[in-house]
Amino acid sequence: MEIIRNNLNKGKGNTHKVFELVFPDKQITVFGVGLWDKETGEEHFLEIVGEGHIANMPYEIILQGKEATMLAGKYRIALYWPELTMGTFMKIKSTPGEIEDTMEVLTEK
Repeated sequence: MEIIRNNLNKGKGNTHKVFELVFPDKQITVFGVGLWDKETGEEHFLEIVGEGHIANMPYEIILQGKEATMLAGKYRIALYWPELTMGTFMKIKSTPGEIEDTMEVLTEK
């Protein structure tokens, strides 16, 4: 938990901590992560897919014990923007991988 918290506080990966929910009895922490990189973050892909479903932001890292997980970008984007055409989705085809790379950076010492 401290590694992710410290990396978010430092803005590692051009990120920002939006929220942190801690459930100590279940050893679960949820971090809301703002993706601030102008080329790969929210500013880039929200401009393409639209802000109609902005309620699905920020992205989350779920820490259960010592295991960090996130909802896969391809699934999450398709789930929250179901009206995207294949053409629009192709414009952001690198976004899911870029989000995953950013989240991985937050879990590294």
